[in-house]
Amino acid sequence: MRIAFLAGGSIRNRLAWSGTIYYAHSALAKRFDVVALEMPRMTKALRGVRKALRPTGFDPLREPLCADLFSTRAARMVAKSRADAVFVLGASHIAAGLAERFPVFHCSDSTFSALLNYHGEFSAFSRRTVRSGTELERRVISRSRAVIVASQAAALSVRRDYGREEGVHVVPFGANLDHLPEIDSWERKPECSLVFIGVQWFSKGADVALEACRLLNERGIPAVLHVVGCSPPPGTNVPPFIKLHGFLRKSVPHEYAQLTSLVAKSDFLIVPTRYEAFGIVFCEAAAHGTPAVSRRTGGVPTIIDDGVTGILVDEGKGPECYADRIQRVWCDEGAYVRMRRAAFTKARSTLNWDSWSAHVESIIRASMGRPSAP
Repeated sequence: MRIAFLAGGSIRNRLAWSGTIYYAHSALAKRFDVVALEMPRMTKALRGVRKALRPTGFDPLREPLCADLFSTRAARMVAKSRADAVFVLGASHIAAGLAERFPVFHCSDSTFSALLNYHGEFSAFSRRTVRSGTELERRVISRSRAVIVASQAAALSVRRDYGREEGVHVVPFGANLDHLPEIDSWERKPECSLVFIGVQWFSKGADVALEACRLLNERGIPAVLHVVGCSPPPGTNVPPFIKLHGFLRKSVPHEYAQLTSLVAKSDFLIVPTRYEAFGIVFCEAAAHGTPAVSRRTGGVPTIIDDGVTGILVDEGKGPECYADRIQRVWCDEGAYVRMRRAAFTKARSTLNWDSWSAHVESIIRASMGRPSAP
């Protein structure tokens, strides 16, 4: 069965969407005859226009004209590819018009309405962009053969905000790692090691992680916080228990090795994010057996089972609550080991690209009336 694969970025760029496009394409290519279709010049031009217009609150990506241009170009490519179906990842502007002509399977981590005034990049849109963006998403969701989303929160928005009940599937993304660790290599040490990974200090909650680590040390629990991906704002008092590693690139072998080693050897990943559509980093922590600590927001609860595979702190709670929850688990070695095992197990049963692609394959084949390949 031939599938045309389109996305909002290039499958060759492993930085695009934190690598999700690359890994999703690779996973589907093991199960279908996948034809990757890209429009690099149009995508690059759109990126430049969006950047220039961002201060105005106007987003051309949500405009009907833009969607028509992209979907018309994509339709020609799909027809030429002789694909049986079309899989579109995180690109409503491409999927909207295609869904009127081909069997389209729309996949995303969230919806426009769910992110509006929640995610930072969706908080200052003009009224025109809000109207056109909402209508564009409605077209995609209502006309796609199936809607595949990464979290329960996204599925709730599909049903509540766009009125679609049938053909809505929750399929969590996997860890964006080349290989899943075969064993949990962690060894307990006297010091509680925390690792924060994020490119935005405040929105990802590094300030909360720092204060939680400070509280643990004040309570007599030796703790260190490794910070990856960003630096404290100017003027921030950086205590000695904070270790700054800068931005570690997965595309550079020794930096990738350093990053995965930090996660594997840490006792907790702590990212108290203030908004999160999904959170691939939590899947990657689970792949190493490292429990994740985060805020109960967006798609995070689909990944972290509170008290089982990690810790979820309710919105509105401060660093004290994070420190309390970490302390409680860390000081009960049996409970901590059980949490590691549960995270490791979930990573292998659900939070991986083989599981994701198997589920997506069953959705596509069932919808197309095609049996699974022997």
